[in-house]
Amino acid sequence: MTPTGAPQEPRRPTVWARLPSAAAEGYDLAANVLVGFGLGWLAQHFFPGIKPWGLALGIVLGAVSGFYQLFKAQGRRGKNAKSPDKTGDTDKP
Repeated sequence: MTPTGAPQEPRRPTVWARLPSAAAEGYDLAANVLVGFGLGWLAQHFFPGIKPWGLALGIVLGAVSGFYQLFKAQGRRGKNAKSPDKTGDTDKP
């Protein structure tokens, strides 16, 4: 409550407050690509006949997996956000 008795609007999180979750999502994306790289390299190592394609396929699958995780996390974040007020304006400070 403010001194006048009117209820306060909840404050938006600052950029610094959102930074840890954004960094974690970036690390997840990079980790997925690195795991895909490693699996592709292992596939090439054990099956030499797929020499250029194992690594390429591993990196692509790792990137797809990473972006899937990223979009899934963004969807969870959107569901946890406050619903818009009655006017539908979501850009209030």
